[in-house]
Amino acid sequence: MADQTALLLGPDFEDAQPLLYSEVAILLDHEEKNRKEGSEPSEMIQKTLQYSQRFGRLKTQESAHQVRKLLGNENLDGVEVASLGNLFPETVEEAKTLIPSLERFDDEKLQEILTNMAAFESKLF
Repeated sequence: MADQTALLLGPDFEDAQPLLYSEVAILLDHEEKNRKEGSEPSEMIQKTLQYSQRFGRLKTQESAHQVRKLLGNENLDGVEVASLGNLFPETVEEAKTLIPSLERFDDEKLQEILTNMAAFESKLF
């Protein structure tokens, strides 16, 4: 069984790279633009694209790349990077509640990460 507090998600996810919703939207949008004329995407692809566009907080490939880079420099696991980049928690308490593995960070450090994210988001939206 998966233990999210210890970031043990099971063998299926050992080599997986978690994505931000914005990255999924960018990838699927790119795929849609390159699809052969006359071919239709599956319903699952269409719904995944709609969902990721709706909930992705970053609207450009560059902004998604920069947020991933920012979070990647903070000694975060890939699941934590994706969770923070998808959820954009506003407070330390919210971040630690939604992502229990962040308990290992002191409040000041986590607040710094959240502040950097918030400042970055406001510049790129």
